[in-house]
Amino acid sequence: MVLHQLPASISLDFSLSTWQYGFWNEEFHVCSEDFLIKSTVIGSSALECALMCATSYSPCSSFNFLPNENACQLFPYLSKHFSVGGSNNKNCLYFYMVSDEPLKYVFKLNLGNLANLAIKRTTFSSSVYQNPLSPTNHAVDGNRGGVLLTDGCFHSDLLPPNWMAVDLLDVYAVYYVMLVSRADCCGERLDNYKVGLNRSLEPVAVRWSYDICGLYPKKTEAAFWYITLCESYLYGHRYLIVQSNDTQMLTVCELEVYGQLFGI
Repeated sequence: MVLHQLPASISLDFSLSTWQYGFWNEEFHVCSEDFLIKSTVIGSSALECALMCATSYSPCSSFNFLPNENACQLFPYLSKHFSVGGSNNKNCLYFYMVSDEPLKYVFKLNLGNLANLAIKRTTFSSSVYQNPLSPTNHAVDGNRGGVLLTDGCFHSDLLPPNWMAVDLLDVYAVYYVMLVSRADCCGERLDNYKVGLNRSLEPVAVRWSYDICGLYPKKTEAAFWYITLCESYLYGHRYLIVQSNDTQMLTVCELEVYGQLFGI
């Protein structure tokens, strides 16, 4: 969706960030979760939000439109962290300027051919909670359900720093990851999660001793899917790590990793 309903003197080349790559054959909408630097203003339509973004005195590259709140959240940059809130999707739509090449690359190029690199791969973790439904491999079994008893999730012990890792079996350029939070409770167990990249597992248990894909900036909720775009590197990685903050367990009901073999 491109908004072109204003005079030509005002550039409104914004695209709705429908996300379909690697998940389903249907599109779904995402909401930016990069709340730390934003301006919230009244707006009754996506077109009105786009107008305010395009004519703002401050830099504005993207925005959330919140139709239930008649509000626009204006961002000076392209977002890196998104959520999809199950069936209600939080009633939030993210738009970005298509002239901004980095996000255009992620959303628009041939990422439709990407496969989930993590599914059924070998996994590791700092600990496992004493529950037969919570081993690490349940986070890469292909089941996006979030109910522990019926779907299975990985659940660490309370021994921070809590982390899990997946061996991708080759060296990849990782573009983005998706994490599914638990649906029946405990959505906070992904609060401020960290996603790391490394070529080996040896230093993973020590915090920050890996390259950073992304740092989720806020608290998380139950029954949500969280998407983080990775930082780019001049070299590839074999292992992807998810680490909790220092105060609680880590629960991951599904981890999906998307990228391409490095150098392709």
